[in-house]
Amino acid sequence: MVLALLLADTPVVAWWPGDGPVEPAEDRIGALAKRRLVDASQAPDPVQRLYDRAPHDTPADTDLGWARITRWRALLAAALDTAPYEQVTEALVAGSPESPSNELLAAWLALKLKCPVTLVHTPAGEGVVTVKLMRKDDRHIELMRPDGVNAVLSQSGRPDRRVELARRDDRAAIAEELRRLDPDEVYHEVVSKGLPQVIDGDRTEAKDAAEAGLITSRAEAERRTGRAAGQGKEAGREG
Repeated sequence: MVLALLLADTPVVAWWPGDGPVEPAEDRIGALAKRRLVDASQAPDPVQRLYDRAPHDTPADTDLGWARITRWRALLAAALDTAPYEQVTEALVAGSPESPSNELLAAWLALKLKCPVTLVHTPAGEGVVTVKLMRKDDRHIELMRPDGVNAVLSQSGRPDRRVELARRDDRAAIAEELRRLDPDEVYHEVVSKGLPQVIDGDRTEAKDAAEAGLITSRAEAERRTGRAAGQGKEAGREG
């Protein structure tokens, strides 16, 4: 019945607005689609749903939690692509413990940087809050978003830089996925090879991590975000 309603040669994308099937490719609708979009954040236990789906993932499947961290990945990749080109020895991803995006971001870092990744738990409902990449001699890259909208990029030896990093809603995440209908091989690799590296990795609470100096405290991150914004305005007036 569904095929009869479709135009010939029309690409089919299946999206489950609620908690979709554990095996999207085996679903009756999913089997008809060229691309399948699910959203583990809609499940009763979002992180568990992400891991439940992982063994059944195909390159045609993508979780919207992946699209929600596109900007995070782009900013971190750009920072790593500038001197000094030193190896990252450890990474930390701080965010709410129920967010699949945190797990996916940690898995991506573990896979691409080949370093241990610690997940740091912040209060629920915040999504990703901070990512810190550590190098030798205490050098680091830290991207902090304490208010869910504005972020500051901190790099050793450089002034802080304010960046817009608002949380993405479902509409924006879906729109991004619809712009490309080819299989998402990167996501598939992250799910199949990256997630197994973080599922049993280290996890700690944000307060403990901040007290140990592993990440910047929320109060300090908010202060630095505001200060970077002020510096940006001054630079704009001077330019």
